[in-house]
Amino acid sequence: MQGHVFISYVREDAAAVNRLRRALEGAGIKVWLDIEDVGPGDLWRIKVKQATKEAVAFLACFSQASHDRPRTEQRVELVQAIEEQRRRGPGRTWLIPIRLADLPLPDDYDLGNGRSLEDLAWIDLFGKNRRPGLTKLIDTIHRLSSDQTPTRRPPSRPWWRRGPAMGAVLGALVLASGAIAWRTVGDDSGHRAGTSTDGNQPECNDLPEEPTVEPGPSSSLGQVDRVRYEVSDGRDPVIDLNGRLSAAPGLSESLYVFKTADPNTHDSTPEKNPGSEGYFVEGETPVGDDGCFALGQRLGYDCVGGVEFRFLFTLVPDTVAAELVTAAEANKPDGLQADQVLENPNVAVLATVDVPTASHPDCLD
Repeated sequence: MQGHVFISYVREDAAAVNRLRRALEGAGIKVWLDIEDVGPGDLWRIKVKQATKEAVAFLACFSQASHDRPRTEQRVELVQAIEEQRRRGPGRTWLIPIRLADLPLPDDYDLGNGRSLEDLAWIDLFGKNRRPGLTKLIDTIHRLSSDQTPTRRPPSRPWWRRGPAMGAVLGALVLASGAIAWRTVGDDSGHRAGTSTDGNQPECNDLPEEPTVEPGPSSSLGQVDRVRYEVSDGRDPVIDLNGRLSAAPGLSESLYVFKTADPNTHDSTPEKNPGSEGYFVEGETPVGDDGCFALGQRLGYDCVGGVEFRFLFTLVPDTVAAELVTAAEANKPDGLQADQVLENPNVAVLATVDVPTASHPDCLD
């Protein structure tokens, strides 16, 4: 694959890098990722070296995870990229640092002539700079791609004067160009923003109940346009939720849905167990390129009827999400305290949804 963008990263940033890949592919940019483009039995270093040499741009992604790990395969990729940058000359834009977190770029890479990575213009893909940074990155890659498109020179004499073999060559080129055009148009349709052709994309709004969606304090970061739900009958019930965000989460954050319950309500058992005030979260909720999401959660009651639940749709940076989920798991059965979620600067509440449950007489025995 030629004319692609090479993305270098550490494994902990895979979720953010996959969102970056989808955004670039949605803009018509080919992306090379080792996890997808190195096949079984391939010599990894040779494939990486070849892909680096043929790339129109090399994106070096840096984060807290890459900062904390002194030994990574990314360092091997960066050494090769810096050598390639030297061959291209100091005035050529090719190696582009990408910051996924507010951290200094590593200073132990020598670009020659006393220059380091911090001497290159970098792009921030986190916080308020995420969207403008992504736009700037896409524009830059498109410019670099057009700069590398060779200029066709007119032939010095008509093709029919170039010998009998030329007709066969041109016929083969016509057939090849048709195949190339078909592949370009058809092969990446599942990655286009705003589509749901990928079988792994979640469905939107196919459940029967529709609650009221209340915008949260961080709704400016993304709207929860619609939510629908369904609660299973019987004991140990499950709730299914799906809906759509106005835009997929940013490159270094993910959607997390927290659950809590109104302590002034109670279930339908003889004990009348009150709703738990703790906040619970089970992990990242995948969001499709078109903003669709879907999840299922156990409600945590033997017989839930009568309890009113509240669900918080939040954006959480990938760098702290695992720690938050681990803390919620460790604090069971009480869950996280309200201030650990609502006053946490790393938790951006986009919207809340209240879901009542009806009393069940079958739970009284």
